[in-house]
Amino acid sequence: MVEMEVKETKPEAEKANMTNIDVTEIINKVRDFVENVREMSGKPVDVKVEAFNFAFGKDENQYNLSLDTKISIKPKAA
Repeated sequence: MVEMEVKETKPEAEKANMTNIDVTEIINKVRDFVENVREMSGKPVDVKVEAFNFAFGKDENQYNLSLDTKISIKPKAA
């Protein structure tokens, strides 16, 4: 779980807003996708996660979420 504090840029705004981003939930959705591919194939598969990068940031008036992953799913060698 990631917790963020977001402050207004207005001078009269002293209060910060808080929000939570559940990174674990995002990772679980990727895991569910991989499991669905396994089930569709009907055969044993090898799964290799070659990259998994997650970033969240704020740039002026917008928020940016970046999820970059490379997952290889192939039939197991006999």
